[in-house]
Amino acid sequence: AEGATTGAGPLAPESRPVALGPLAQALAGFRGSPWTADTLRLVSSELPRSGVPGEQPHYTTVAAWPLGRA
Repeated sequence: AEGATTGAGPLAPESRPVALGPLAQALAGFRGSPWTADTLRLVSSELPRSGVPGEQPHYTTVAAWPLGRA
């Protein structure tokens, strides 16, 4: 959306507002391959703590809900 921004909130105290309008416009003509989602998952992420370069976050499914067809 033109002029849309995202900013700091309680979960992202170090974030700053970013103008998303130009990014949305750049993607306006993009057409990807169709895909179907059959499950909505709520996940928890744990950030790496070891400091090892390349270590990835760990994601755990907290809850899941099946999605039906419209």
